[in-house]
Amino acid sequence: MNSQATGEIQFGRNVVITAIANLTRSTRNFALVPFFSTNLSMGHYGDWELLATVIAFATPWISMGLIGAMIRFLPGTSVEEIQEGFYSTFIFVLTMSVVTSVVICLTATLIEDTDILTPVRNNIASIASMLISTISMSTVLSYFRAFRQMFSHSTLSLCQHFGEATIVIFLLQSGNHLTSAIWALVGIRTIISLAGLIIIIKEIGIKWPSFQKLKSNLFFSIPLIPNSLFYRLYDSVDRFFLFFFWGSTAVGNYAAIYLAGSLLTTIVSPIHTVFLPTMASFWNKGQKNEITGYVTHIIRLSALITLPFFAIIVVLGEPILQFLTQQVLITETKSFIIISLSFAIFGFGIPLGDILVVAGKSKNLFFLN
Repeated sequence: MNSQATGEIQFGRNVVITAIANLTRSTRNFALVPFFSTNLSMGHYGDWELLATVIAFATPWISMGLIGAMIRFLPGTSVEEIQEGFYSTFIFVLTMSVVTSVVICLTATLIEDTDILTPVRNNIASIASMLISTISMSTVLSYFRAFRQMFSHSTLSLCQHFGEATIVIFLLQSGNHLTSAIWALVGIRTIISLAGLIIIIKEIGIKWPSFQKLKSNLFFSIPLIPNSLFYRLYDSVDRFFLFFFWGSTAVGNYAAIYLAGSLLTTIVSPIHTVFLPTMASFWNKGQKNEITGYVTHIIRLSALITLPFFAIIVVLGEPILQFLTQQVLITETKSFIIISLSFAIFGFGIPLGDILVVAGKSKNLFFLN
């Protein structure tokens, strides 16, 4: 069996492993929507969704895009370079997240309290801790993604998603407030971060970095921050408008529709999770000619997966929304189909962005966005 065939088999195996973890995450997300709508309210789900949105929006800024740079530059390098790249990135983003969290807590005490900001002020400590634990976990998981160690990556992800869904449902069903659920997530993500760090230390050892390559990595990663910003703005700014004008319930209903529509990107996301580090490895080893074949296969496979699911959404859009929200949202079905179509188109464009990242054309990606 030639090396190309072996590489494609490994690629396919990693995609399957990642798909299992993503399926668990999607199941968790979908399970929480009817749970909130049945046991609490769509307003509570709206508050939960806004918290997740804020964390996702802040992460690229706090990490300065270095997590993505690590995935790009670590594959195919020596142990010494891996130690330097990972530990310098981890220490930098951890420090930035702690500093940012302290600033958030101090700022919250100075801002005048309003009805809109009261939920934030009441949960500011848990939100700040959530920020730190989430960024730490993302950095650790990205190490395994960079080296295509998808079994470790997916095992940790499975533990995270299953643990979060179980404990959140248990706490809220027992009558606890959202604050308790947020602290539970902080605990789980901290445990996942520590478990991943133990695996990494056993694999590459531990060494205090010199931070010599941090500057060059920042030159690469900083132009990628607007890329993440534009995606997050596209993905989440509408939730804040809905919250400001119509409140948490409107956010909850919209988020449920958006979650269902994003399924068309979620089902192909395992391919892209494995694709970027695979291409980075080929590029770093000078095997650029291998990339074309992978891109062709990925586009075909994405079409085979995405189009049938889109047809199902067109036919069964109304009952899907009714199941998620426990409400009849007939007028929202067309919006659901449009959102689903936009996600399908977006999914086909992801490999092109990955290629620009691998080629070091982060500035070009910035202008395209």
